[in-house]
This record gives sequence, structure tokens and C-alpha cells, in this order.
Amino acid sequence: MTTDEYVALITQEHIDKPKFVATVTASVSPFAKLQEVMRKFISDFDVDSAIGAQLDQVGLWVGVSRTIGVPIAGYYFSWDDVASDGWDNGVWKGIGDPDSGFTQLPDDIYRSLIKAKIQANHWRGDIAGAYDIINAALSVDNVVKIVDNHDMTMTVQVTAGALPSIEQAIVMAGYLPIKPAGVKANYVTV
Repeated sequence: MTTDEYVALITQEHIDKPKFVATVTASVSPFAKLQEVMRKFISDFDVDSAIGAQLDQVGLWVGVSRTIGVPIAGYYFSWDDVASDGWDNGVWKGIGDPDSGFTQLPDDIYRSLIKAKIQANHWRGDIAGAYDIINAALSVDNVVKIVDNHDMTMTVQVTAGALPSIEQAIVMAGYLPIKPAGVKANYVTV
């Protein structure tokens, strides 16, 4: 309720007393402002409309970090015929140089990952449900195949080149929660 709505509730015998109206206005004004702020929190922390720090907080509540490890590609020297890291372009990988670095997910990909984690929290552990989670998290459908090896392991096959590199890193590093309890997951690129 707004301050005016509270003042409108004053009875007729007191509405014509300016000091009484001023007292009520001063008393309820902070609470009315607090209610307005609390109403704004609903949209600020809604997973569909949150951005920036609010989306980070939603991810914290759900259990998903915005910072993920991604492989470093196109930097170290490679024998492949790639212009970006071939002769005279690539840097020689030394002992102790990292194979991966850390990156911050943009809001749209992070939002999809949060939604996938929420879906996984309600998941029954079946393969069809895993595909639903994957399709909710990735921008391209049908690029991941799950194989049950019938020995308490599963293989998650990702079609190389079909996904943006950041989404491929999310799947390959196991950031998508599509592994049933007690099952070992192997991630491979096809």
C-alpha cells in the first residue's frame, strides 16, 4: 500500500485534524516505501528478468557459478593447419602453462545454466529428462548424445563444432548437472 492509501483509511472523526494526518503520514511512510522496495525485489531476483549482480545471487541460491573453466584454444602452437596458432603465430606451451582459463558467463548463457540446474533439481535421473535439461541449457538442439554403458557409467558425446565454444566447455567440463547419483560420466567430443 502507498502512504496515500494508508491515510485514506483514517476515520471521518480524525481526517480533519491536520496534526493527526501528519502523524499517520510520518508513521506509515517508511513502511510504504519498504513495501515498494520489496515488490521490486520480486522482479529483480526473478530468473527470467534478473541481470548482473541479481542474476549472480540467483545463481548462488541455485548452486551455479558464473565463473567457469574453459580450454585455451588458438593460443599455443599447433601442428594443425590453423592460421591462428601455426608457424610464427602460436606460443610454445611450456611446463606448467595452463590448458584452461577462467571466464565469466554472459547473462543469457548463465540464465540458461541456472534454469538447467533448477530443472535438474526436479529430475528423476532418466535419459529423457537429461535431454530436456541439455536442451534448456544449450542454444542448439540435438548436439549431445547420452549413452548408458550399463556398468554404472554413462558417456556424454558432444558433436564438435556444432556448439559455441563456451557452451561446449560447459558440457565437457560437467557443469550441466545431468549425471545421476552413483553413475560416473565420461565426456567425449565426436
